[in-house]
Amino acid sequence: IPHLAVCVNKMDLTGYDQARFEAIKAEFTEFARSVGYEGGGVTSPSEVGDPAGVGPGKKVTFFPISALKGVNCVNRGAETPWYAGPTVLEYLETVEITADRNLSRFRYPVQMVLRPNLDYRGFAGQVASGIVKPGDEVMVLPSGKTSRVKSIDVMGGTLEEAFAPQSVVLRLEDEVDVSRGDMIVHAADVPKVTRSFEADVVWLHEQPLDPARHYLLKHTSQTTRVGIDGVDFRIDMDTLAEVATDSLGLNDIGRVRLTTHKPIFCDPYAENRVTGSFILIDAITNNTVGAGLVVKARDEAPSETHARNLTIHRSEINADERTKAHGHRGATVWFTGLSGSGKSTIAYRVEKRLVERGVFATVLDGDEVRTGLSSDLGFSDTDRAENLRRVSEVARLLTRSGAIVLCAFVSPRVRDRDAIRARFETGEFAEVHVATPLEVAAARDPKQLYAKAKQGAIKDFTGISAAYEPPTNAELTLDASSEPVERLADEIVAWLEKSGVVPRR
Repeated sequence: IPHLAVCVNKMDLTGYDQARFEAIKAEFTEFARSVGYEGGGVTSPSEVGDPAGVGPGKKVTFFPISALKGVNCVNRGAETPWYAGPTVLEYLETVEITADRNLSRFRYPVQMVLRPNLDYRGFAGQVASGIVKPGDEVMVLPSGKTSRVKSIDVMGGTLEEAFAPQSVVLRLEDEVDVSRGDMIVHAADVPKVTRSFEADVVWLHEQPLDPARHYLLKHTSQTTRVGIDGVDFRIDMDTLAEVATDSLGLNDIGRVRLTTHKPIFCDPYAENRVTGSFILIDAITNNTVGAGLVVKARDEAPSETHARNLTIHRSEINADERTKAHGHRGATVWFTGLSGSGKSTIAYRVEKRLVERGVFATVLDGDEVRTGLSSDLGFSDTDRAENLRRVSEVARLLTRSGAIVLCAFVSPRVRDRDAIRARFETGEFAEVHVATPLEVAAARDPKQLYAKAKQGAIKDFTGISAAYEPPTNAELTLDASSEPVERLADEIVAWLEKSGVVPRR
């Protein structure tokens, strides 16, 4: 909530005393800071009607009023000559709210598929956030299928663009399967696709929240069953302290962990009020029992209850038998370095060398994974970590099957690479730092990513607007700016031979 309007009422009982108003104003400003309105200071007495700067984009405006007398409500009152700000009505009619809408991230929950004839197929809905234009590349969630916007239709014609909160019909250039509950987004900026997340829930029903029950969750245009994994705390509304609890009662507000039966496509509520909000429904009575605000997605590791229901069947083939069958051990070689450093080129060359020798080898490349396995992820720190977690799990399974897996990923954070290493047994994992200097990688720029990043078209781009943390314990360090690819590939194959992963020739 970026705008708070605070009416200090019953000023007539104090004779419209300015000092009393200033004291209340100062006290409330401290309270505002305690709930996230940080920074700035309180306005001077001559500007008390102006917003107090208590945080970027978050303003508190104070009004000395008497509701009984109507002072400063609709008309300015002569009783407060020291107050130079607007009346309450003037403020409500002029406060800027258009800029509060999220126009940067396109989100379009599909409400209905329109097909009046064989030649027309449109998807009706309301733009939740962002802007869309004909020709934009879009992705349909959860399928991950991509297309381009053919036209934006409204009654009586078409639009050159649509933005929140317009209701329109989108038509796509390709025959893509889309249903109610799906979401159309820009292909380069997708929301979090998750089943597990944390949310602040306001409980609205006399019957308390029961973690043992399942509820229905209504989020944008889809409804799914949801389970309560736990309640972390409730807020004491007198002190704002977090109080430990395992349930929520009527009018309680608390932090809840939830897991849905179907994935939802969400953003944190602080970033998007539409894709970040939901309601909880009693599946039996159909009563709305709670309202929620998404805080963050959670790792979808099974809970202890779920884990008790899982049985892992062990292979009847051990590692030695696989080594005998393949003629070599399984291993993962993780190439890390800047975009354009040569990671993928080297990895594919090593793969060719190994396969020519009859070795079971394969490459997992960042761009290829992003179009399939991780097509639902963006490039925030959280999404990058999740992308690497998925890839490392696939690599681990392939390694256990006896393959040599060559992974080429920027993977800029030491903590993420250390977490990947920890998933493997001793001797199964090697880190290769392709330490090509930034100026060389940027000069190559085979995908024109550095140019786009310097123009501001790509945010959080490693090497330009985001940091790269070099490895401190890599098994090999290569410089692809001075050595030919053939020689670098030979060096990696030689290391695999020396480590006993593949036999020497």
